Amino acid sequence: MGFENFHDVFVDSEKRFKHRTAVKYMEGSKISEISDIQFFDDVRAWSSVLIRHGAQYKHVAMIGVNSYNWMLSYASILNIGSVAVLLAADSTPEQISKQIALADVEFLVYDRVLEASVMAAGLGDVTLISMQDGCPDGIISIAEDRKTGIVDIENRTKKDDLSVIFFTSGTTGISKAVMLTNKQNYSGVTNFTLDYEAILIMLPLHHIAGFTIGLNSIVNGACMCIGTDPRQTQQYFSDFKPDATFVVPALLEVMRARLSKVDFDQSRLGWNLRYLYCGGAAFQPGVLEDIEKAGMEIWQIYASSESGGQGILSRMTRDHENSIGKDNMRCVIVDIIDGELVIKGDTVFAGYYKDPEATKEVLYDGWYHTGDLCRRDSDGYFYLVGRKKNVIVLSNGENVSPEELEATLYAADKRHDIAEIEVYGDNDMISAEILPNYSEATTDEDKDAVRALIRKLVEDYSMEVPTYKAIRKVIFREQPFPKNALGKIVRRNNN
Repeated sequence: MGFENFHDVFVDSEKRFKHRTAVKYMEGSKISEISDIQFFDDVRAWSSVLIRHGAQYKHVAMIGVNSYNWMLSYASILNIGSVAVLLAADSTPEQISKQIALADVEFLVYDRVLEASVMAAGLGDVTLISMQDGCPDGIISIAEDRKTGIVDIENRTKKDDLSVIFFTSGTTGISKAVMLTNKQNYSGVTNFTLDYEAILIMLPLHHIAGFTIGLNSIVNGACMCIGTDPRQTQQYFSDFKPDATFVVPALLEVMRARLSKVDFDQSRLGWNLRYLYCGGAAFQPGVLEDIEKAGMEIWQIYASSESGGQGILSRMTRDHENSIGKDNMRCVIVDIIDGELVIKGDTVFAGYYKDPEATKEVLYDGWYHTGDLCRRDSDGYFYLVGRKKNVIVLSNGENVSPEELEATLYAADKRHDIAEIEVYGDNDMISAEILPNYSEATTDEDKDAVRALIRKLVEDYSMEVPTYKAIRKVIFREQPFPKNALGKIVRRNNN
C-alpha cells in the first residue's frame, strides 16, 4: 500500500471513510458517538498541540485509563512521527519514573485521574501535557490548547523508524520494553481485517491487543466501542450493541452463566454479539457448545507483544476445541522449531529497547521464539503443550509441563468445581494450588464438600498417570490468583 508511517495510514483512511461512526464511549449513562470526520479532525487538532510544544519526533509517553482521549493522544503521537511510549494505568510512581527514564522520554501525556501518581513520580525535566483541561499551573492542557488552531502536519519518518515502545505484561511480573517500527505497527493495524461492524474493547488500551484492535477498527471503517469498567461489561453489550468483542476465558465463563439463565437466547439480554475473539488462556470444555447455542462464534487468537499482536487466528470448532488454530494470518507465518512455536513476519518486533542480550535470546534468524512448547496435528492445527520457562525439572531427570496437568484436571472436572488452578514444583514434587468454585455453596459444610470432591478428582488423576506426574499436595485458596492484563495467572518460579 506504499505507507511509510501512520500519517500516511490516516490520510488514506480519511479518504475512504467519512460518515460512519468511528468511536463510541460512555460517560455515566450517556453514549457519545464520534464520526470518522470528527475523529480525524480531532487527531489534526491534537497533533497541532504536540507540534507547537516541540514534541514532534520525540519520545512521548502516555498514561491513562481507557478513554477517547487516550486513543486520540496515541493516534496524534503516531501521526506526527513521534515515538509513543505506553505506560500501564496502574503503574506506581516508581514504575512510571523508571520506565520513562529507560525509554528516554521527553514528554508525558497523562490522564488527570492519574495526576497524583504522575506528580509523585518526580519526572524532573519531562514536559507534562494533560489530556483534559483544568490542570495545575504550568501544565499544558491538550484539550484547551487545541483551540489555538491547526498547523501544517508533515511526518518525515520512514517505515523502519521506531513507532512505539510498550511494556510486556508477562506472567512473571518482569516487564521488557518492546519496540515496533512504523511498518511493524501499521502492518498489524492494516492487515488484521475482521468481519464485524462494531467491537467492544475492554482490554487496557496500552496493551498490544487494545491499541492494535482499536486503531484497526477505525482505519478499516468499523466502530470502536471503548469500555472503561470491566464490571459493566454486560451493560456495554446491551447499550453499545457491538457484534464483536475481545474476551479472556474468565469472561466466557461469566457470559455462559448469564446466558444459561435465558436459555441461551442473547436477544433477551439485549445483546447483539456474533464474534468473540478469545486469547490469553485455554477455556474449559463445553464452553464452545454453549456459546454457539447463543448464535456466537469463538475465534481463538494466539499472539504476543513481541509478535506485534499477530500469530494465529482461527474459528474454534468442536473437533479441534483444544487447539489454538491454524497458521492463516496474512502478515506472519508460524512454525515449530525444536518443539517451540516460532513466528516470522511484518509485525514481529524490532527488539527490546536498550536490551540487546534479551533480544538475542528470543529473536534470531528472523524468527521470534515464543517460549511456548507446541505440537501440530495432521490437519495442521497447533496445540500448546506448555511454557519452556515453566517446565518443572525433577531430580530424576523428568520434565513436567504444569499447563498440561492443569488442562487435564480442568477437562476431568465435569462439575466445574475448579475455578482456577496453578500447578508448580515444590521440593522435587508436584503441588497444586486451587481456587474452588463455590457458586452453589452456601455454608461451610457445602464448601467442605466442594473441596472434598476436588481432592478426589486430584487423587483419581494421580492414580492414572506416571508417578513423577502425580500431584502430591493440594492447597486451597480463597481469593483469585494475581493476574496480568490479559487475565493470565502470574506464576511463581517452578524450580
